[in-house]
Amino acid sequence: MFQKAVIIASLNWIAITTGLLFGQVAGIVNSLQKREEDIHLSESQISVI
Repeated sequence: MFQKAVIIASLNWIAITTGLLFGQVAGIVNSLQKREEDIHLSESQISVI
């Protein structure tokens, strides 16, 4: 029973941290698309990110 609880907790932790990382990457891509910074990238370069 304890092992199942640890596995479920681990999977939840992985899902949460993965969601946070995807959110950060989406924010970076939005910032690059809006050209808010002095970094100039084409749409194809941004899509690689």
